[in-house]
Formats: sequence, C-alpha cells, structure tokens
Amino acid sequence: MLSVEGHLPPGALLDAQARPLTAAMADMGALWFSFDSALADLEGDVITGLHSRTGTAHARPTEANTGNGRLLRHRGAEVLSTQPRVNCGFVLSERVECATIGVACVFDAPGGKGETLWCVDARKGDSGVVLTEEGGALRLGDRRGEDVLTRPLRPGGGMQLAFATVTPDTLSLMVEEQPPATGRFEGSFAPGPCDVYLACRRGRQGLLNTLGDLRLADVLLFPDRDICAPDARGLRDRLRAYVDEVFHGV
Repeated sequence: MLSVEGHLPPGALLDAQARPLTAAMADMGALWFSFDSALADLEGDVITGLHSRTGTAHARPTEANTGNGRLLRHRGAEVLSTQPRVNCGFVLSERVECATIGVACVFDAPGGKGETLWCVDARKGDSGVVLTEEGGALRLGDRRGEDVLTRPLRPGGGMQLAFATVTPDTLSLMVEEQPPATGRFEGSFAPGPCDVYLACRRGRQGLLNTLGDLRLADVLLFPDRDICAPDARGLRDRLRAYVDEVFHGV
C-alpha cells in the first residue's frame, strides 16, 4: 500500500471514480439547490419552497414572489422559469456564515436577457455582490453596478455553467475553463452572515429592470472555498460532467 504524507487539494478528491457527486458536495459543506420537482414544494407548477440537495438548507419565495416562480422542463430537465420585470426569486431561509464564498450556477438565457442570476448580500452595511446575464455575457459586481467583471458565455447557447468567488477584497468570475476575470472590489462583501437570493437581488418589489427571462437549474454555494482556484479544477470538471449528463450536452 502506498501512502503519502500531507494534505491534498480539494479538487484531487473529485475524480471520476470518487463518491457520488451529492455526497462529495455534502462532504465539502456545499449547499446545492436544484430546481427539481423531487426537491420542491409545489402547488401545481408553482414552487412554494425548495430543499437543498445537500444538508437541511431551504429556500423560500421572496416577499415579492407571489406565486411567480414556476417549474418548466427545459433542455431535458426541470428548471426555474422567470419572467421579465416580475420577481420570481427565492431567498435562503437561513443566512450563510462565511468569510469567502464560491458560487456555481447552471442556467440558460434563451433571449440574451437573463438579468439577475443570484445575489450574495452581506448583512454588514450595503454589501451586495450580483451576477447578471445580458447579451450573451456575464457581469459580476457590486449592487451599484459601478465596477464589474465580464466574461462571454459559450457561443451557441444551451445550458451554461459559471463559477464565481466572492471575498471582502476580490471578485473572480469564470466560464468554462477560460482564465478567470479577477478584480479588486474593496467593501463589496463583508465577512459574516449573508442572505443569498436566487434569480433576484432583493426580496421586495422594485428593481424591475434587474429581473429577466431566465432558466435557472442549479445554484451551488461553497462557504469559505474559492471555486475559481487552480486546485478546484477537479471540482469544476465534475460539475461540467454533471451538466452534460443531466442536460444531454444541450
């Protein structure tokens, strides 16, 4: 038996023969939300609650989402279907405590105006980081929109997989295995408890221009982990394999 002293990076433990993906995500402390009828509380096709695939986390409709968030079958699997200028969003029922957070999301924006995919809103001050889609590109920045990182999406449409890491001083954004866009955004995120919104950036009415035509499948949260780091390559590869399998590569 061969043994090696020392610690392996997280991605090294996620090869194709590793534990099932859900178990691996749970071991890492990830919160994995899938808009899937097996995990959703439903009234018809209206989502009234969403349970995490890992652990006991839960997401609920925002105050302004009064029966607007609906399940739709899209490209081979179920997703959240949103409407322009209508709050169809969700918020985690409990805040996430972290100093850094990585986020992966699987989505499609068929019309090129998906707008808000998610928002991490720190409770200390007005510190909100938002990922949006418009015109075939992603934009990651603070809620004011004064400074943003951008990355083009994969040409040809279909389900997209994006990765972002939020720290108190730096934001990073990746699509596929393109080099990450990284920039300093001091004050955009404060360590501590944060609210996480899915498909919107606020729970109340208003900000209608930030609500678009989106098909959101999965959002995975990695508290205190840099999902864009080189040693997370194995994790990113495994999530891409998941997307190809579930959405048949379309």
